[in-house]
Amino acid sequence: MTQKNQQVRFRFGRNAWLAIIILAVALCSTTTQPALARRRSVEIADAAIERDLVYKRINGRELRLDLYRPQNASGPSPVILWINAGGWSHGRKEQHIPVISFVNDGYAVTSIELRLSGEAPFPAQIEDCKAAVRWLRANAAKYSFDADRISVGGHSAGGHLSALLGTSGGVQELEGSGDNMSYSSRVQSGVRWSLPRRIGPLDWDKA
Repeated sequence: MTQKNQQVRFRFGRNAWLAIIILAVALCSTTTQPALARRRSVEIADAAIERDLVYKRINGRELRLDLYRPQNASGPSPVILWINAGGWSHGRKEQHIPVISFVNDGYAVTSIELRLSGEAPFPAQIEDCKAAVRWLRANAAKYSFDADRISVGGHSAGGHLSALLGTSGGVQELEGSGDNMSYSSRVQSGVRWSLPRRIGPLDWDKA
């Protein structure tokens, strides 16, 4: 076989493999997209949804949260506060909220926005989380929350903030300032995902 024929066969084989890989990727994307859509689309039965409620004002900035509540709760609902923060530098409260299905089990779920690292340095982020907890307690009667049963969860940097929130109750250096300062920022329990080492649910009643 001449060198020229070998080069032609090599190019043909390489192009064939490239075509197979492109086809496989295309087929994979078409089959996984409906599955992802199903996973991200969570039906909430009889939920009262309120968006962009202001929980804190600082330096002319309004920080907001989205609230999902059982429509026909028989009594005050325990609350799950979800923190979205990717690397402390990005993340939105409207992003995927894995705990939102708990609304069907009688929980209220809230997802908060906070000041990210490009806007304000630490400890601004944990101060905002604590302000959200105080807002929940201050508005417990209005929204029928159980102020003694507030849990927190988060993924990645949100998980780190939830861990810090759960273990820093009463630490004045992290409380910040603003409205509702007469209310406690302590939480009773929480779950964190994607931390440096694998950690499961925690109970912070004694934290």
